[in-house]
Amino acid sequence: QEAGAHSTVALPGVPAASMCDSPFAVPPGTTSRIEPELSVCSQLALLWRTRVYVYTALTIAVVAFVTSGIQFLLDRVLTALWGLDKSFNTTAILFITGSGSLAGVAIGPPLVDSRGGFDDAPGVARTFG
Repeated sequence: QEAGAHSTVALPGVPAASMCDSPFAVPPGTTSRIEPELSVCSQLALLWRTRVYVYTALTIAVVAFVTSGIQFLLDRVLTALWGLDKSFNTTAILFITGSGSLAGVAIGPPLVDSRGGFDDAPGVARTFG
């Protein structure tokens, strides 16, 4: 296999495709915002080299880990100390987690945009400042 070549996968009834070819190829005769079109592997490599993306992904992973630990301990406390039913605890924890996530998704982007957004350097400085 030559340098830079990707392995191919053949599925029954589907033409062989490279593992790193984008499944969202731009149809011929149309234009793409990214010229030339990057493969999935190239896009992932670009994301990996982007510090903001890496730090954000790691932060979200850490927060999810801590949150799941807190939920586990809260379930134990509610069951052992207060004698509440485990199904009620699970429902309450799912509701709290879901409503908090929904509020973050609904409120977060408008809040970031109102502070300056991420479109340019001054906006980023105002957002984080």
